[in-house]
Amino acid sequence: YPASSSSTAAPSCLAVYAVDELLAGYEGYLVADAHAVFDHLYRRGTLIEVACWAHARRYWWKALDTDPERARQALAFIGGLFRVERTASAAPPDERLAARRAESKPIVDAFFSWCEAEAGRVLDETPTAKAIGYALNQRVALQRFLDDGRLPIHNNGSERALRREAVGRKNWLFVGNDDAA
Repeated sequence: YPASSSSTAAPSCLAVYAVDELLAGYEGYLVADAHAVFDHLYRRGTLIEVACWAHARRYWWKALDTDPERARQALAFIGGLFRVERTASAAPPDERLAARRAESKPIVDAFFSWCEAEAGRVLDETPTAKAIGYALNQRVALQRFLDDGRLPIHNNGSERALRREAVGRKNWLFVGNDDAA
């Protein structure tokens, strides 16, 4: 698997600048996807990477068409994690952490053991290989929610907020111009 825990494409200088501006002075946990634009912040040591299980899950959804048996197995593991989270979502952080250690940790351990076992059995560059590679590359960051009951298992709320802006940009492109669109 690639040495980098993030995507292999180098981020643009503009993207790095935007991230630096947005997170200037922030220290602590950052729940995000594995985009390379964040890597320099993690190396600096001021931010601690927390990976998003929803991003890991998306790779397995993409693998359903080509390798449904493995994809369904992986989605079952991840679905178990989300069930634990739904059950413990209203609990205080210390109770959520206890539930995670009792119920989620065995699922996480089984998932990664399964990924390691399957990694040598899949063809390179397939959706399944990419899903396994992503999970194994992000293993430490994906497991981080098991260390602190305050940490979310995913960043779907942030993703939904960003999507609203992206869709809006497209929809608002011709607002106020009767000749366009």
